[in-house]
Amino acid sequence: DRILEDVQPLLNNDNRTTIEVAGHSLGGAVAYIIAAKLKKRGYTNVVKVTSLASPRFLCGSLQAQLLPPDTLRVESDADPATLLPPFGSSVGPKLLLLEDSGKIAYISNPSSS
Repeated sequence: DRILEDVQPLLNNDNRTTIEVAGHSLGGAVAYIIAAKLKKRGYTNVVKVTSLASPRFLCGSLQAQLLPPDTLRVESDADPATLLPPFGSSVGPKLLLLEDSGKIAYISNPSSS
């Protein structure tokens, strides 16, 4: 809540501005939480959340209620932090960096991965 209290006075809740939230690792999980709390406080202009190598977040049914549709998760197949907690789920589509091959996979439906 302290981060949100620091940031909230800087935000406008109008149609002329948009809010995009991003974070890496634990900061990615914090980005999800901040976006969800802003939505619950009536900020309709939270339009995007991007997380990089973050832990999983919530179950699928709550994600749609709490996060904007434009939510992207970037993770590496070699990073164990992205598999925790075991009961969580991926949020939105994801970019999966395949370390051994150097390729990138885009997965639009993470519930099937």
